[in-house]
Amino acid sequence: MWDAIQQMPDLLSKGTRLADGTLAGPAKSRTKRTGLILARLVQKDGVTAALPTKSMGSADIVAAGGADGVVIVPADAAGLPAGAVVEFRPWRALW
Repeated sequence: MWDAIQQMPDLLSKGTRLADGTLAGPAKSRTKRTGLILARLVQKDGVTAALPTKSMGSADIVAAGGADGVVIVPADAAGLPAGAVVEFRPWRALW
């Protein structure tokens, strides 16, 4: 687990944008900076979508372990509604 945490900055910078990625549920940012919202991938109406997961904050390693990656919430947005096209950065190669 520690190796994954140490590699996180590299994974985020090298992550790929989920093609036609949409949110399966709303994502809210608790900060005025760019937000990283934990999410897992689900199939919704035959389309892969990012579903934000419940988390207690950036130190919630248990929640991070159940996530497939993060949704990027821009600094100028307080949150994103379900159905929004998003940038998703996976922890690992997905396909």
